[in-house]
Amino acid sequence: NWNIKEDIHAAYAQANFEVEGLRGNFGVQVQRTDQSSDAIQLTNGGTPTPVSLGKTMTDVLPSMNLAFSFANDQTLRVAAAKQVARPRVDQLRASIEVNVTDSPDSSGSRVVSGSGGNPMLDPWEAYAFDISYEKYFGSKAYVSAAYFYKDLRTYIYTQVDPFFDFSQFVAGVPENPDFPGVGIADTGNYSAPANGKGGSLQSLELTASIPLDMLWEPLTGFGVIASASFSDSSIVIRDPESRDSVGSGDIGLPGLSDRVYNLTAYYERNGFEARVSQRRRSDFIGEIGNFNGTRTLRYVVGEEITDAQVSYSFPDGHALGGLSFLFQVSNLTNEAYKTYFNGSKDQPLEYIEWGRTYLLGVNYRF
Repeated sequence: NWNIKEDIHAAYAQANFEVEGLRGNFGVQVQRTDQSSDAIQLTNGGTPTPVSLGKTMTDVLPSMNLAFSFANDQTLRVAAAKQVARPRVDQLRASIEVNVTDSPDSSGSRVVSGSGGNPMLDPWEAYAFDISYEKYFGSKAYVSAAYFYKDLRTYIYTQVDPFFDFSQFVAGVPENPDFPGVGIADTGNYSAPANGKGGSLQSLELTASIPLDMLWEPLTGFGVIASASFSDSSIVIRDPESRDSVGSGDIGLPGLSDRVYNLTAYYERNGFEARVSQRRRSDFIGEIGNFNGTRTLRYVVGEEITDAQVSYSFPDGHALGGLSFLFQVSNLTNEAYKTYFNGSKDQPLEYIEWGRTYLLGVNYRF
């Protein structure tokens, strides 16, 4: 039983400028955050004990954005900033959940373990640098290449303390009559979010949006939109909570795929539109929500999700002008969600088919 309170006050100053071939702004934002959590912790085998924990912090966040304009609709953008991202709300809870096994393990004692939150967390914090090149072809098409680098000063991950002292929580737990004389261990595994220090995250992103009639006039109405990103992180997390599936060694940053691709092919003409889109991402470590609201880590097989849609809009002046129909199918190929043990695909863990989702829509614009 817990609640969270966050009070965030922010003030900023920004100066815009524009000269021949260059525009941009400089600025600074100051954030003052007061975070706290009230909870009921069960100690001494079940005695409710109210706790209240929290902290106050101030972040000063300078930033700079520059856009250089060149001939032939070319733009070079450069940005630098200090950035923060707040922890998830549940990560800030003050509550602790404790579990004791009914039977002893090989050491002859009943095993104790637990998990909880951390109201003292700092936010994600990074020094960020971005640069991108964009080339426009009138109002029809563009290509771009972008690179970003984040020097992570602080990040958040799940840390396991294998020697956490649970003595105050288990002192009053009754003896199991099936195992008379068997006590409960005072220490065990305790998992909670913690702040890691240092590391980097970088990515190269390529994007193009091209109507195909630019290449061959008979393809009027056809076009493609494509993007690809290639990411890398030096962050290594030790001993995550979900050892049963990801092992007890080092893992990378949860949620990060090394490669992500998006491709959309479309046809748009005379009120008719059809498009097919596919998103592909490489394997990653997912942070999956359990039925009780806690999260666990899983090695997830890379996805290939395909969506499709067709629509038709009656033109203005037509008796049905303003009326449009839309039909969409999500996960067209019924791609399965697959996970595996310890970074080895020959040790499958889960295989789940979610099915397709169909949407039929009718819109009328007055």
